[in-house]
Amino acid sequence: MQHETLTMFQRLVARADNPLNRELLSLMRKMVDRIDELEGQIGSLESALNLDKTANVQAAFGISENLAHLLIMLSDGKPKNKEALHAGLYYQRPDIDAPEVKIVDTLICKLRKYIEPHHVEIGTVWGSGYQITNGLDVVCSAIESAEPAGGTIINLAAVR
Repeated sequence: MQHETLTMFQRLVARADNPLNRELLSLMRKMVDRIDELEGQIGSLESALNLDKTANVQAAFGISENLAHLLIMLSDGKPKNKEALHAGLYYQRPDIDAPEVKIVDTLICKLRKYIEPHHVEIGTVWGSGYQITNGLDVVCSAIESAEPAGGTIINLAAVR
């Protein structure tokens, strides 16, 4: 990830060839790497917290765990690019084991078929990715209330 602060600092260092500036740039790079590492850990923790939400979404729409994760990632209503969705789905897999980014297109296509009867739509934001364009309230309700489309309340304690 390229941070604006690092980019600005690199421009400053390029103007003055000073050993202190080079050392500061090195420290800044280490900080950015650490921030990226921590952001990844935060993502892992958020995923762990979403386990109950995933079960709710799976039951509400009759979808697989992977599709439920994808729908949850889109549930903030903001556009997400394919790379971000791919990273969110496969962050625990090593790069050599993760499928190609193109798999996101296939998963979105499958997900659309399952959510269409619930009047939920995922639109393509050209040049940006995907976004829930209709039925966001239905998705959020399914995530939070654990009430599937059939109207039966899920008892997560009984599932465990």
